Amino acid sequence: MAGFSANYKLGSLFPRRLDGSFNILLSSDLYFVYEGDQVYVRSIENNDTTQGLLEADIELTSDPVTIPGLSAFLNDWLIPQITDKDNP
Repeated sequence: MAGFSANYKLGSLFPRRLDGSFNILLSSDLYFVYEGDQVYVRSIENNDTTQGLLEADIELTSDPVTIPGLSAFLNDWLIPQITDKDNP
């Protein structure tokens, strides 16, 4: 769209929170726009060339994560695929 330096359509591959909102951090010069069932990220229109700030309150952890089915995927498909020397 004209007038915006950023205009990104968000789709199903973007992560969402349990409440359905997008789990995306935006800088201070970007915002969400909801147009019907479409969602966009757009930039605030200004003539200033400075970039927005990205300030995030995040918690980093080394706690283990459980992903259901990951062991079967690794053991039954991925590892055999990358270690098979007979069928390149």
